[in-house]
Amino acid sequence: MLSPLTTLVRTIDATIGLPEETSRIPPVTAAVVGTIALATLLGIGVAVDAAGDVAIGLVLGIVLAVAIAFAASDRPVTIVAGTGLLLVAAPLFVYVPVYRFFDLGRPLSSVVVVSGALVGYGIVRFRFDAFGTRVGYVALGQLFGAIAAASLVTVGLVFTRVETVSAVFGEAVPSVGDAIDALLVPSPSEAALVEFSALLALAVVAVWLALAALPIVQLVPGRHETAVSDALDIVDNVLGATFALCVLTFVVSLAALGNVNRLEAVYYDLSPTLHAVLSTVVESSLLRLLLVQVILVSFVVAVAVELLAAVGTRRLDDAPSRIVPAILWGLLFVVAIAVAAPSVLESVAGSLEPAQERALTTATEEFGPVVVGLLAGVVGLWFAGVALLAIPAASGLGFVPDRTAGVRLVMGGTFLATVAGAVGGIGTVVLVGGIVATMVIWDVGEFGLGLTEELGRSAPTRHGELVHVAGSVVVGGLLFAGTIATAGFLAGTTLEGALVLPALVFATVAAVALTIAIRG
Repeated sequence: MLSPLTTLVRTIDATIGLPEETSRIPPVTAAVVGTIALATLLGIGVAVDAAGDVAIGLVLGIVLAVAIAFAASDRPVTIVAGTGLLLVAAPLFVYVPVYRFFDLGRPLSSVVVVSGALVGYGIVRFRFDAFGTRVGYVALGQLFGAIAAASLVTVGLVFTRVETVSAVFGEAVPSVGDAIDALLVPSPSEAALVEFSALLALAVVAVWLALAALPIVQLVPGRHETAVSDALDIVDNVLGATFALCVLTFVVSLAALGNVNRLEAVYYDLSPTLHAVLSTVVESSLLRLLLVQVILVSFVVAVAVELLAAVGTRRLDDAPSRIVPAILWGLLFVVAIAVAAPSVLESVAGSLEPAQERALTTATEEFGPVVVGLLAGVVGLWFAGVALLAIPAASGLGFVPDRTAGVRLVMGGTFLATVAGAVGGIGTVVLVGGIVATMVIWDVGEFGLGLTEELGRSAPTRHGELVHVAGSVVVGGLLFAGTIATAGFLAGTTLEGALVLPALVFATVAAVALTIAIRG
């Protein structure tokens, strides 16, 4: 009988584990590679006084990898969990290093965080399907879906105050502000019908585009698809007839404006009752405001849906089960920001520069803290999502092949940490140790992958792994000792100080070349 822990591990592996056709590093090799990388990171972190940054980076990388693996899976529960976790992990993964680099003025700390994140991500990739073109695009499709839902709500809140938007644009871009005012404020009565018919036609087109983009029929249960499809056909017919009537009214009214009697022949010579009704409708500022809001929101809906469809590997109408978690998490994000925004903005305002604080205060007074907080959160999520497109792009372009993705990420993080240590002025021992560790990680990891591909996942490979690991570690140890001895010899000679480092680098490169040649 299997233990609960074993059952849990097998369930997780079946849910987000690497596919059978993908090479997997055997357990002993994974443990050795992970241990070497973590020991190197910790050693360099302690040497440059950034051990905490190593831990932060490892957590960020592990959480992001798990979130992507969950969001890209095929099970509804893991999709929901992964989408929510990705909403938190993505901005943290992107902005924690940026914050440390720019706001705290600690570039070395930022590089160490990135190094830890790469190692953590790579270690997770040893076991779970968290990297690749398909996985990346599907998971980020979930993220962009949630962002799109939050963006729609934010845009709706912003454009419920179109007058405020007009005032803001009036100061920043007067021509745009004047155009918005022309839509909202009716002209003299003889031109009101022309403006209203054009505005209504634009609203009809915007609604039609939004309905065409949304996969409404695919989202309803199968037994209701026919009824919903028929209803949409009726709506399309109504929208078409309304658009045709708007065009006709616009042409006739515009022609009448050139006559001596202007619109009287078309509009003001009608019966008093109809004249009063039409006057109320076409000259209503409130109705015009509503139409402008409909145009803007419908346009944003259409663009957001098409963008999400373009980013994902499958169109929305092919994967309706993925839409619901994205929308729900997007709405939960809006609620969370709405609750936290007032207190967060108040605390942030005190740490800003005077000009930034004045801009934040003005925006808060105009739109309110909730809208400002949502705008900042949504824009931040969009940038984070775009930055993470590097994950599927790196795989698709061949920079990080799927086969060796885990090993390359761990090796890259270790090498980046070594570079950070060199910049931070660590000693020769730690620097050479990082270089040798990077070599051993690649050698052991690549051998483990080849062993699995040759013998299969289920074949016993522990003996072969241990033999190769022992040989690689011995060679790496000899290389390390030889390089340190060379450095000590060079330091004790009369060579100029500027020549010691190039000589050390040359000796290291020569030792690496010799190791590769011996290994064959």
